[in-house]
Amino acid sequence: MSFLRKTVWLLGLALAGIPAHAADHLPLTAFIVDLDHASKNSMRAMPGLQQTGLAFTAMLDTAVNGDIEMTRQAAEAAGYRVRSITQAGRDYLVLFDLLQSVGPTIVLAKAPQRDLIIEAPHGIADRATDIQSAIALTRLGARALILAGAHRCASRSESSCSGRTRICGDGRNPYRTSDTAHNPDTRFHTAHLILTDVWPKAVVVQLHGFGVKNTDAWVVLSDTSHDRRSGDTELTGQVRDGIRAWFRKTERAVSCQDPEDDRISYRKLCARTNVQGRDLNGVEDTCHDSAETATGRFLHVEQAWEIRREVRENWQAIDDAPLATVVLDSLSAAIPCTLSACR
Repeated sequence: MSFLRKTVWLLGLALAGIPAHAADHLPLTAFIVDLDHASKNSMRAMPGLQQTGLAFTAMLDTAVNGDIEMTRQAAEAAGYRVRSITQAGRDYLVLFDLLQSVGPTIVLAKAPQRDLIIEAPHGIADRATDIQSAIALTRLGARALILAGAHRCASRSESSCSGRTRICGDGRNPYRTSDTAHNPDTRFHTAHLILTDVWPKAVVVQLHGFGVKNTDAWVVLSDTSHDRRSGDTELTGQVRDGIRAWFRKTERAVSCQDPEDDRISYRKLCARTNVQGRDLNGVEDTCHDSAETATGRFLHVEQAWEIRREVRENWQAIDDAPLATVVLDSLSAAIPCTLSACR
C-alpha cells in the first residue's frame, strides 16, 4: 500500500471512530469495517447476473484455484480489486468491489481450520454483522467469508421471490432485489453456489440481527426448513444449548426446529424464505419453494442488538467482551476443527 493510500485509509478509520492501532494488529477486520456500501434507496435496481455474472464467476473460480496473478487479471475484468492481508499470522485473499460498492466482498483463507463458510447478507442493515463476520472468519478459522456490498434496501425494485418484509420502511412489501438473502440473481448468491460446490461438506453460517421487543430470546437459530425435532440435538440445538449455558438462562436462545421452544417468547425469525438456506437444503426453485427437511449444512443465526452492540463497541479488543463472542464460541464448540491447519 502506498503512503498516500495508507494515509487516506487510516483517516477513514479515524472518521469512523476506529483506533489507528486497529489497522496494525487487526488489518483484515479493520478493512472490513472501513468498506463502502451502496446505501438505502441509492439505486433503481440491483445489477443482475446477466450484466455481471460471467466475469465475477471467472474471477472467483480463478481465486479458489490459487493463481493470484490470474485472479488479479480476472478481477479487473469483473470490476473488482484483489488484496492479500495477513492477520494473526494467517493469510487471506480479499476480493472487493471498489468502484460500485454493490458487489459482495469475498475473503478466502489460505489455511482454514474448519470446513465452514461465513455469510453476512445484511451486514449494514443488521448492524455490526459485517464486523462480526470478519471476526467469525478469523476466530473460527473458516474457509471463506461472503459479505454483501449493498444495503438490503439499496435498490427500489422488488424481488419476485416469496416473502414480504417491513424492513425498508415502506410497509409490508416484497423483498428488494438488493436483499441478497432473498434474491438468487445476485453475485452474493453466485459466490455462495461456487464456494459450497468447491467445498461440498462445508457448513454455512449466516449472521443476522433483529430488535428485541416483548421477547425473551436474544438468539434465534434455524436451518430454514420446516423440520421439527423435539429436544433438538442437531447443529441448531447444539449452538442453542451452548448459548444457554453461557447465559445460564434457557430463554436466551431458541431453535426454530424444536417444538419445545415454542413455550418461550421469541420472534419467529426462522428464515424459511432464505434462498441460500433453501439451496443447501436441496430446494430446486430457491426463489419460491421452501425446504421441508434439512441437510445440516446451513445455520441461520438471528441476534439481538444487545449482542451486536458489544461486537461493534469492542471488536478491536474482542477477548475482553465475552457477550460479543458468546455466539462464536458456541459455534466453535459445535463445529469441530477438522482441517490440516488444526494440527
